[in-house]
Amino acid sequence: MLPDSPQPDPPLTVQDLLDSLDDDLMVVDGAGRVISTGRRGAARLGLTDKAQALGCDPFALLPPDVATGRRSALARVVACCVAETLEDRHDGHWWSVRMIPLIERAAAGRPESRAEDRLARAVILRIRDVTGTRALALALGDSEERFRGTFDAAGHGMALIDTEGHFRMVNPMLRALLGIDAAHPGDLAAVVFPGDIKIAIDMIRRLAAEIEPSLTVRLRFVGADGATVWGLVSATLQRPRVGERAYVVMHLRDITQEQLAEGRLRAAKEEADRASRAKTRFLAAASHDLRQPLQALNMFISVLAGRENDPWRAAIIGKIEKTADALTALLDTLLDISKLDAGLMRCEPRDVMIGGLLARLSEEFQPLAVSRGLALRAVASSAAVHADPALVEIVLRNFLGNALRYTPSGRVLVGARRRGDGVEIQVLDTGPGIAPEQHGLIFEDFHQVENPAREKGEGLGLGLAIVKRVALLLGARVGVRSLPGRGSCFTIRLPGPQGRAIERPEDGLLGVSAQAARGLTVLLIDDDPAVLDGLTLVLEAWDCEVLAFADLDGLREGLGSGGFLAAPDVILSDFRLGKGENGVEAVRLVRDHFAQAVPALLLTGDTAPQRLREADASGLPLLHKPVKPEVLRGALADVIAGGLTLDDGLPGGEGADPRAVGPPGGGAGGGP
Repeated sequence: MLPDSPQPDPPLTVQDLLDSLDDDLMVVDGAGRVISTGRRGAARLGLTDKAQALGCDPFALLPPDVATGRRSALARVVACCVAETLEDRHDGHWWSVRMIPLIERAAAGRPESRAEDRLARAVILRIRDVTGTRALALALGDSEERFRGTFDAAGHGMALIDTEGHFRMVNPMLRALLGIDAAHPGDLAAVVFPGDIKIAIDMIRRLAAEIEPSLTVRLRFVGADGATVWGLVSATLQRPRVGERAYVVMHLRDITQEQLAEGRLRAAKEEADRASRAKTRFLAAASHDLRQPLQALNMFISVLAGRENDPWRAAIIGKIEKTADALTALLDTLLDISKLDAGLMRCEPRDVMIGGLLARLSEEFQPLAVSRGLALRAVASSAAVHADPALVEIVLRNFLGNALRYTPSGRVLVGARRRGDGVEIQVLDTGPGIAPEQHGLIFEDFHQVENPAREKGEGLGLGLAIVKRVALLLGARVGVRSLPGRGSCFTIRLPGPQGRAIERPEDGLLGVSAQAARGLTVLLIDDDPAVLDGLTLVLEAWDCEVLAFADLDGLREGLGSGGFLAAPDVILSDFRLGKGENGVEAVRLVRDHFAQAVPALLLTGDTAPQRLREADASGLPLLHKPVKPEVLRGALADVIAGGLTLDDGLPGGEGADPRAVGPPGGGAGGGP
C-alpha cells in the first residue's frame, strides 16, 4: 500500500492570531461589547473561557475614572473612525491602550471620500503594560535635562558636532570664546585657524570611522576678537540610541596663556643655551690662550730654579712658582668642567685600597697646611672600595682644598668609616661651619659661602659643583654635616669591593722611575715659540737631545732632508698646530717615515668639549697644559716603558682614558 500523503496544516484563523500575541487584544463592536478576544484578553476580564467574554464590557473591572476615560476614547474612535492611543495608570502600572477602528466601506454608488459616510463596524483594542518603558523614557528625559544643564554651565567650551563637521549644539562658553552665532552655529572648519583645518577635519573623520574611540589634539582657533586662541581639544564619538546618527562631543579648554608662557620659556631656554655655548667657547678660548704662556712660564721657572743658588733669588722664584701653581689650579678647574661637558670624564671602577690614596693626599697637602698653621692628618685605613680612584681623588682634592682654605685655625682630618656594605670617606675641619640653609647651595656652580664679593685667592666656586657631577659619574653620594661655629664634615659614600682589592703602585702610572726619561731623543712640535723654547730648555736639562719644530711644514722638510739618522725615542707634540693641522697627523707622519710605532705623547691647551673629544678619539696619551715638569717627566718615562700605537688606541677598541698618559694596560690608561 502506498503511504498516506501528508495532510496540509489547517489555515490560521483570527482567533489563532489573537491567542499568539503578547498584548491584551480584544475586538469590540460599536456599542463597546466584546465580540472577539484572545486568552490574555479574557484573563484581563477575570475569565478563563474566551467564550464567556463575548458580550462583556471590556472596562467593567477598571476603576470608575479609568473606565470612563477609556469609554470616552472608544466613543470618539467609533464616531470619527480615527485611531487613538491613551495612557492611564491603575494597579501601580501604566497602561497604553491603542484603539484601531475597523471601517465599513461606503454603500455602492456613493463616493468613499466623504468622511461622514464611513462607519466603524468594530474597534480593535490593544492593551499593553508600559510601566518599564515609561520609566526608561522619564529617566532618559531627566538625563538629557541634566546633560543640557551641565553642557550650558560648563566652565570650558563644549559642542556637539555631527560627523560632517556641522555644529548641532554649542554651549555659551564656546560661543563667547569663538564668537559663534547661537541661531546659526555653522561648521567647525569656520572657526579653526586656517593652518589647522586639516587636523580638525581628520579628527572628525577618524572618530566617525571609529578608528579611534577618542582623540586629544592641540588646535588653533580664530577667537571672537580675531586673535588666535590655542585650545586643547578632547573629542569622543557618541551614539545616543540605536538607529540614531552618531555625533562628536567636543571639549575645548583655552590654553592660550599656557602656550604663550611655553613659548616664552622656550625662547628663554634657547637664549640661555646660546649664552651657555658662548660661555663655553669663551672659556675654552681664554683657557687655551692662558695655558700656552703659563706652560712656557712653568718650564722657565723649573730651569731657573735648577740653576739658582742664591737663597734670596731662590725664594723669589719659589713665590713665582706658587703664583703659577695657583693659576694652574684655576685653569684645571675649568678643564674639569670642560671634560664633564664633553662627556670625557668616564668612570672605570675597580677594587682599590684607599689607605694609600689618603696618605698620599695628606702628604701632598701638608706644605699648604703648615703654611696656614693647621694640623693635617690622615687616619690609616685598610678599607677597600669599588670605584674609579682617579675620580675619587678629584672629589677628595676638592674637599681637602676647601677645608684648608676656609679653616682659619685648628686641624683637618681625613679618614674612612665602614657603613654597611660600603665605605664613607670623611674630611673634617674645625672651620667656621656652614649654616643649614647653605648646605644645598654650596654644590651649585660659582657659589661660595664666605666670598660674595668674589675676592681673589678664594677660587671660582666651582669645586663642589664639580664634586657633585663627579659623584654622579661614580654613582656615589656626597654630603655635608655642619653647624656654624662647629666645623664641617664633607663625605662621599662608595660601594665596597666586589673581589680582592689590589693596591696600585704610587710612583708613576706604570710604576716606572721618572729617571727613565733622561738622555732621550725627543722630537718636539709646538707652534707657540715660548712653549717650544721652555720645553726645549727643560728637556735639555734632563740631558735629552731635542729636535724642535714649529709646524708640520718644518717637520716634513726635516724628514725629507735626510737629517734623521734614526727614529727619535719619543714624540712630544702639541695637539693643535697651525694651518688646521694637529699633533695626531704629526705622529702618523713620523711613524710612517720610520715604519715603526714611535712612542708619542700629546700636549693640549684646549678645553673646548669638541676639541677634547677630537683629542680623545686619537687614542694617544694626553697631558693638559700647563703641565709641571715633574709630571711631564713621569709621563715620558711611562710612554717609553710601554708605548702606544695609533691603531691600538683608535675607536673600535676600548681606547684610552682622556685622563691617561700611560700606554695600554698601564695605571690610568685604557686597554686595547
